[in-house]
Amino acid sequence: MVTLLESGMGMENAARGAAHMLQIARPDLVLSTGFCGALRPGLQVGSLVGAAEIYNLACGALISAPPPDKALNELLGHNLADRGCTPASFISVDVFSDKGTAINQIPANIEKPVLEMETAAVSRLCRSAGTPMTAVRAVSDPWDDDPAPLVAGLCDRNLNISAVRVAATILRSPAALPKLLRLARNARRAGASLGEAMASLLERL
Repeated sequence: MVTLLESGMGMENAARGAAHMLQIARPDLVLSTGFCGALRPGLQVGSLVGAAEIYNLACGALISAPPPDKALNELLGHNLADRGCTPASFISVDVFSDKGTAINQIPANIEKPVLEMETAAVSRLCRSAGTPMTAVRAVSDPWDDDPAPLVAGLCDRNLNISAVRVAATILRSPAALPKLLRLARNARRAGASLGEAMASLLERL
């Protein structure tokens, strides 16, 4: 049986959702999915990445989170190779972080770092529960595009996109509209890539 859960954006929402999932569904394994932003050249919008390593970047410190399950990673790598899924280092942040600040806090030997806001929270809970987990994400913004300042202004305190805030942003700054449209277009492309990969994966497993 496959159980799907949409936790929402951010570490707190991810932790709350993962805890509920682990308690109620008691899964044999957990696959965390979502979007991420590339921090260095090489990944394009829609590129698929699998978690080779997981870190939490908080208060300027990069802390290792529980790593993904090796057997799951081998299985995913085998089944998603034809979709160009490549290993990456997942950098989870607790709050919206601009890429310029983030990349300056990540050592050069961290390979293919991508920025996101959930995986470390899920990996910690799965480690505590003894449940194997890994993560796959689709790139929604390339290294030279940083939507964090814009997206932060669109979210309420629970990190949900607010229609009121979107409208207010456009009215206050019409120049933001092209950025919003690009953000929506990139999210659709990343979502389609991730959805097709997950559908293919479930058919093969």
